[in-house]
Amino acid sequence: MRIIQTAIAVLLLVSSVAAVRADEADLGVGVSSAYIWRGITVNENPVIQPFTKFTFEMFSVDTWGNINLDEYDEVQNHGLFSEIDLTLSWEFSYQGVDYRTGWIEYLYTRGTNDTREIYGVARLFLFENVFTDLGVYYDIDEKDDIYARARLGCTLRLSESLDAELLSSIAVAGKDMSAGDSGGAHDYSLSLGLIHGAGSLCEIAGSVVHTGSLDKDVLPEQEVEFYVMCSITVGF
Repeated sequence: MRIIQTAIAVLLLVSSVAAVRADEADLGVGVSSAYIWRGITVNENPVIQPFTKFTFEMFSVDTWGNINLDEYDEVQNHGLFSEIDLTLSWEFSYQGVDYRTGWIEYLYTRGTNDTREIYGVARLFLFENVFTDLGVYYDIDEKDDIYARARLGCTLRLSESLDAELLSSIAVAGKDMSAGDSGGAHDYSLSLGLIHGAGSLCEIAGSVVHTGSLDKDVLPEQEVEFYVMCSITVGF
């Protein structure tokens, strides 16, 4: 627990410095009817998920946290956050493809050992509003295995300030990264979202997501298949 408290203190210090020196800064909070991670039901009850992003030219520092509302009365014993993720990223483009690579630190308050991943994502725009990307994530600590996800997305302009986003994904996982007894085809997801004020200083987004297993031996049936998310982001 002392390690988590120290990490939070360092996080607040880094965020304070970053907010002053960053080229761009985004602060936001999300609310979700459940916490689903890579098709796995982490919490089937509502959660709050605050986040920040500070950008320095091609580099960014992201923080993300999860607060379980069903256990909020236990925060004195367990801490406000059940999880905090810290991400350092480098973004660049080459020959029409956008790349992002970096390091993710996963910090948990109880029940799960902290771990870390290195990752890379390549995104290609097939048309102005249609993209596909491939992300590869390798756990270098607890799991020592790989998770890879391919996505196809489309953004539709509904009005001057309102966009619709359609997103689909499929993923594979190594045996140690899967939620089941073997590796292979892991999870899929389909989502429909609405974004008000995309790219402005205040962005409001909401989405409905359906997720499921591609192979029950790799990802057993989960408690949640549909969930709803909404968020507000303020830029500086």
